[in-house]
Amino acid sequence: MQDFDFETRQFTPTQQVQRVRGVGLILKDLKTDSSNATLPLPEFCTRALEGRRELQDLERKIAGGKWKQEPGRDVIFSTEHGGLVDPVGFARTFDRLLKRSRVRRITLRLARKTCASLLAYLKVHPKVAQKILRHSEIKMTLDIYTQIVGDAEREATDMLSEMLEDPLIG
Repeated sequence: MQDFDFETRQFTPTQQVQRVRGVGLILKDLKTDSSNATLPLPEFCTRALEGRRELQDLERKIAGGKWKQEPGRDVIFSTEHGGLVDPVGFARTFDRLLKRSRVRRITLRLARKTCASLLAYLKVHPKVAQKILRHSEIKMTLDIYTQIVGDAEREATDMLSEMLEDPLIG
């Protein structure tokens, strides 16, 4: 959890889990300095991470001497004994949870595109969106990920929202 600052609600990624043939799972430094840039976290994400931290504290107590996490290797998403979670296994577990909850699965790319489009809808400055999305060039943010929503579209969706929320209609 060294990458999370719960007081300031910020995330600064420094490492990622990778599988190395013949070695197993390792923590590896991120490739670029921009990958290490600090991101603010929405409050609901911070609450979810605090809940995960509490669950992990309970897992640590239950595991006792079997806890595998070394000091300084404080990962928030770990196995029940503190080990690193295989990214492939994580994806499989995530897919099972989605299926069980009947939520449509979307790719990471689509999630990023949705985030970019929502930021554009909220009229967030493109340079801010670029930083949040970790794009090295603004062209990537504007041309590939963002579906610009103009004032006419925004006005139409606002009117639609008002109509659907009207207690006499909706």
